[in-house]
Amino acid sequence: MILLLTITLPAFGQTLTGIVRLGADGDPEGNVLINTGESIVYTASDGTYAVSVTAGTTISLRAVYAQFVVLEKTLTIVEGTNYMNFWFDPPAGRPFDFDNNFYETVEIGDQTWIAENLKATHFLDGSAIPNVLDHEAWFNLTTPGYCWHDNDPDTYKDEYGALYNWYTVNTEDICPIGWHVPSDNEWKTVEIFLGMTPEEADGRNYRGTDQGTQLKSTTHWADGKAGTDLYEFSALPGGDRRAEPVVLEFYGLNNIGTWWTSTEYDGSSAWFRFLHYDMEEVYREPPEKDFGFSIRCVSDNLPTINTAVVTNITENSAVSGGYDLDDCGTSILEKGICWSTSPNPTTDDNTTDDGTGIETFTSTLTSLQANTTYNVRAYATNSIGTSYGDEVSFTTYAVTDNDGNYYNSVTIGDQLWMAENLKTTKYNDNTDITLVTDQNTWNNLTTPGYCWYNNNQATYGNTYGALYNWYTVETGKLCPASWHVPSDEELKQLEMYLGMSQSEADKTSVRGTDEGGKLKETGLTHWNTPNAEATNESGFTALPGGRRYYKSSFTFMNIGDKAGWWSATWNSTTNAWSRSIVTGRGEVARGVSDAREGKSVRCLQHEIYVVKNTNDAGPGSLRKAIIDANTNPGNDEIVFDISTGTFTIQPLSPLPEITDPVIIDGYTQAGSQANTNPPTHPDGMNSVLLIEIDGSNAGVEPGLRITAGNCTVRGLVFNGFEGIGIALRTKGGNMLKGNYVGTNTSGTASVGFGNGEYGIEISGSNDNRISQNIVSGNGADSGSGLYSGIIMNNGSTGNQISVNYIGTNAAGTGALGNHWTGVEISGGASRNTIGSGNLISGNGFTGVSIIGASSSGNQVLNNLIGSNALGNVLISNADDCVQIADAPDNEISGNVLVGAGRAPYPVGNNGIEILGSSANGNTITGNYIGTNANNTTGLGNGFNGIQIKRDAHDNTIGPNNVISGNLADGILIETDAFTGETSADNNIVIGNLIGTSVNG
Repeated sequence: MILLLTITLPAFGQTLTGIVRLGADGDPEGNVLINTGESIVYTASDGTYAVSVTAGTTISLRAVYAQFVVLEKTLTIVEGTNYMNFWFDPPAGRPFDFDNNFYETVEIGDQTWIAENLKATHFLDGSAIPNVLDHEAWFNLTTPGYCWHDNDPDTYKDEYGALYNWYTVNTEDICPIGWHVPSDNEWKTVEIFLGMTPEEADGRNYRGTDQGTQLKSTTHWADGKAGTDLYEFSALPGGDRRAEPVVLEFYGLNNIGTWWTSTEYDGSSAWFRFLHYDMEEVYREPPEKDFGFSIRCVSDNLPTINTAVVTNITENSAVSGGYDLDDCGTSILEKGICWSTSPNPTTDDNTTDDGTGIETFTSTLTSLQANTTYNVRAYATNSIGTSYGDEVSFTTYAVTDNDGNYYNSVTIGDQLWMAENLKTTKYNDNTDITLVTDQNTWNNLTTPGYCWYNNNQATYGNTYGALYNWYTVETGKLCPASWHVPSDEELKQLEMYLGMSQSEADKTSVRGTDEGGKLKETGLTHWNTPNAEATNESGFTALPGGRRYYKSSFTFMNIGDKAGWWSATWNSTTNAWSRSIVTGRGEVARGVSDAREGKSVRCLQHEIYVVKNTNDAGPGSLRKAIIDANTNPGNDEIVFDISTGTFTIQPLSPLPEITDPVIIDGYTQAGSQANTNPPTHPDGMNSVLLIEIDGSNAGVEPGLRITAGNCTVRGLVFNGFEGIGIALRTKGGNMLKGNYVGTNTSGTASVGFGNGEYGIEISGSNDNRISQNIVSGNGADSGSGLYSGIIMNNGSTGNQISVNYIGTNAAGTGALGNHWTGVEISGGASRNTIGSGNLISGNGFTGVSIIGASSSGNQVLNNLIGSNALGNVLISNADDCVQIADAPDNEISGNVLVGAGRAPYPVGNNGIEILGSSANGNTITGNYIGTNANNTTGLGNGFNGIQIKRDAHDNTIGPNNVISGNLADGILIETDAFTGETSADNNIVIGNLIGTSVNG
């Protein structure tokens, strides 16, 4: 027969033990809530619930709220008996152990301690702790054990509690629920609260002053030397059990009190605390783990953690971490660092996850913004909650130069300045600045040069920066990208913000009042006395870096006494405007200095314009941003923050020609991502590009026309233009990086004709870098023009084309070919480099063509031409992989050249073709022609590996080419008897593997 036991439950968690079924009233098949020997936390709203129990069954009901037993009852269910309304109410009780020993508690500072020694004989799971009586057995233990003083529980249990070895502590299962054995750090916390210094707390032996006296009870201690028990901790002298076979097995009752911590010292010992009746201090050492000591428990709490100092700060990253972690009795489930630009960051902000446990950790903050102040805290989470270390603030550097030097910055008025002198040895295009140490050589310079004060970089370089002549400033490439050397007018703007009038600023020599003092670093660390009027209230931190002075024949002078900086403004053919500050005055001097003089340089950031919509014109449009950047002298930057969800910009007329240096950065649009894969990654490029410039309504002009030089365009998609996608003309030094030119935004298909003419044209423009772009599907217009993916012409020199996919999709697995050549060099373009790392495949004519007698000194280095991105499957170009037509002195080296003219094309062609009477002095070395480094078969070119014809002469094939697997000859050098054309004479073939595997 089934009877109903009705129990009323309030709304909190309980643990029930027994056989209990919970179901609808009168339903004997209710769900099993709990089985014998198990427990379950059951939470319900206030109310009455029916529990179905079989008659004759004995059940044990035990409810626990937090650490308190609130109901304990055993019932044998009798038929016909009504059991009603057992209320589970949480009492204002005390912590208890499994043996139902209840303990008093005390609060000391932020901690809550049990104010008695522990006397549990069972772990929390109910298993017995071994009671070890025999002393030899005790000191041989490496497992848990307990005892009573003199093995006499009747006399000592209630007063002094039990003695435990440390192996019992290490189970983490002996204190009442919600409590734990305190760690060494938690003991330190109470000691410091009682007046011990942190340094003393970290010490060993007896430490502090009277902290032991404050902890001792007022009774039980020998010779009447009781404590004050100031906070009712009531430390008792329960003695100990020795850990070695000595005569005094149990020792020190009424003389000493001993307590374990949970903190291990090494494999055989752990930290403990010791109080002596005749000492006021607290003793700290790590005895062996088989001693028998008392245990006090402390309430579970949030973990504690300290935030590590922030190091390795860059523009966009930094390193911090956490140390001295304490789980406060409850295991740390998660730890890391959190950061924000707002105070008191939490785990709701940016975080790292550095695992679990109490070990010290180091973690890196990433994706930070340059020149931004961040607050960082270490955090640790246990089942109680999350706690944080102290907040540490730091500011990311504003900029990095090409030597890897990081610079702090400061905003003064409307200007953002470097707060340090420049120390770069490279221009922002990564070319070296000439180091000139010799005095006579410096004296005769009319070209750029730099030096360190007294030619001693180790002593002066890091603090004061380098000294540069003005010819270095004149290059426009001295400061890092998006920074520039300030003009004379921009220096006046700084001075006027600090209080100088316009009329004063326009004067020469010493002007103003205390504006120099507002710029100078304070104190005498770097400045010689008197450093007059120095306040550095601007944060500029001017340092006296001295100079290399023309009136002293360019010797070094004035370190500690004078700070001087170049402006970017000429005064005459041999002089330029400069500024100086001296230790004895508070004003700023303005004057003209010999361009050969060596001075410090400070850099100034330029303007940023934000594209906020996809409109063709008006505020927030790309067109307006270009107009504004052209109008504002100096470098500027255009970034994107379009929130509409549609990122396609469709100009209704040609975009303005770019006439002033600018960076246009599509990666600034949220959700965009630059490619991070290497060129031979099996997934190809993993870029995410969102900003698309669709030129289908813009007319015949190029999508972007750049004549300014020193521009950067990255992370954009250009397609649908009737003419050229991007045109670089006249001035050079531009970078095109990570753009898709001719394809859709995913790089999976061309859009219409791609761009109707060239994807990228470099015409009369030098020293440009084209990197990590996809240039595919261009030139497929309805006319008869032969348009390539990339063309360099009109005397362009020094350009580098590297790590691009030219003619393929973004995965590097399929053809989206450009209508004609992948890369064309013609019209006198010389000393350009195609490579390394380009994939040039699937194009409608050659992979690379170098054309014309004045197109010389070019290099094609370390590319994959005719294959997929892994170099093991053909994506053929329709004609030769590389064609050199009437072009001298070019180098083809280190490439994989395969599949020329193979399917789907009907006529096979050559890996390399050299033809024409001006094609001489070319070198072909170290290439794989018809195969790859892995000896993959089936990659051969559709005709010859190399063909030389039509009076091409004095070219060198080798050494170290592997020429194998091609469908006709390995190397064909044509004579007039063979073709009826002019013979190709005086060519050298040397040191190659022809028709063999790669290892011969």
